[in-house]
Amino acid sequence: MNQIINKYIVFTLFFFNINVFSQGILTSLHKDNNKVEIKENAIVEEIESEIIFYGKFDESFNKNISKYNSENRLISEVGYDKNGKLINRYFIQYDSTNTKSVTIKIERRNNISYKNFEYDNYGFLVKISEKNANNDIIVTTEFKNNNEGYPMESVTNNYNSNSNFIETADYDLENNIVIITTVNTNGGVRKFADKINKLKKSPEDEINKYGDIIKTEDSEFEYKYDKFNNWIEKIEFRVTKGIRQKYSSIKRKIKYRK
Repeated sequence: MNQIINKYIVFTLFFFNINVFSQGILTSLHKDNNKVEIKENAIVEEIESEIIFYGKFDESFNKNISKYNSENRLISEVGYDKNGKLINRYFIQYDSTNTKSVTIKIERRNNISYKNFEYDNYGFLVKISEKNANNDIIVTTEFKNNNEGYPMESVTNNYNSNSNFIETADYDLENNIVIITTVNTNGGVRKFADKINKLKKSPEDEINKYGDIIKTEDSEFEYKYDKFNNWIEKIEFRVTKGIRQKYSSIKRKIKYRK
């Protein structure tokens, strides 16, 4: 499966930057990623995490302090750089179930923006509106879903740049793959693949006794755990032609609700 995804990712590098498409079909598919990655029998109040990415020329470091509600959903996060300087802050409001995000407030340095989420009667995401600090709508994305709630099409309009793009999705549910085709305002076409469910394990993945992935086709992972069997340190290695190189490390201090 990773080979299929990588083939489409290589293809897309000749077209557009992936950040441009951050509010399309993948946003809808991965909207539940704000649920904390822990075992289901614990409720988290706060996680302080330190993240390092290792590169050829430099290392990037981020420190995040994340708070969660009673459903283990992220309600706020504050990010700092390696010098302790504030990078960003996020605040998320949910519906009455504490599971569906309604509004996200985003603060990046001197910039403030908002994202509002709208759902249909079935609970499927149908629209995202992004607003600036003056409450002006700057970007909207509308979704068409199938009967199972998977987004089949999204239309994004950016009112600042007077541009838009349309995404359509083809699903391979058995292999947990979605292939997305994007057409922008100028008719440029981009195609890429990703996982439908980011947390779902692939058949070829090796799993440890705690249920965490320790080896994929091109990556290996090492963990340390707390007394609740939740990982508090995760190191990822990328393996290329048999050579193992450290790619990232995450350390977590988990505060549980009593």
